[in-house]
Amino acid sequence: MNPSPNIPSRVPASRAYFRLGPTAVRILSALALGSLIGWFALKLVLPLEAPWAQLTVGLLALCGMCCCVAVFLTTYSHVANAPAEQIDERELVQRNAAYVWSYQAVGVVVLAALLLLDRATAWTGHTVDTATYVNLLTVIFFGQLVLPAAVLAWRDTSADD
Repeated sequence: MNPSPNIPSRVPASRAYFRLGPTAVRILSALALGSLIGWFALKLVLPLEAPWAQLTVGLLALCGMCCCVAVFLTTYSHVANAPAEQIDERELVQRNAAYVWSYQAVGVVVLAALLLLDRATAWTGHTVDTATYVNLLTVIFFGQLVLPAAVLAWRDTSADD
């Protein structure tokens, strides 16, 4: 498997990073973010007293967090989090652009989620408890860990194996 040109050539020699191609990282990041968002949404609407609902919500959370960890251990994440001395100028520009886009996306998602929670409270009459905000913060935290590497993978135009 030939690594993509966006995979840094100066990745430490340890086997701490998965050398996945852009398509694999794209799929993992979509699974991670989709599972986390689904987990949050289903926790709001499903009757969590039912065992099948608890199983569904738990599996979505587990899938999302495992995929987040997998994306975080790819070489794209290395580029997104490496010190400037370990990546070249092109990778540094790509990383900075990925972080700018990630922060903008998270800002929009946070505002949209807070507005939706407020509207849902007004429409249904239910109050949003602390646990709901903790779940939202969990989704935002794991999403922000994944987004820079995901953006780098989605912007990688190299041929995938």
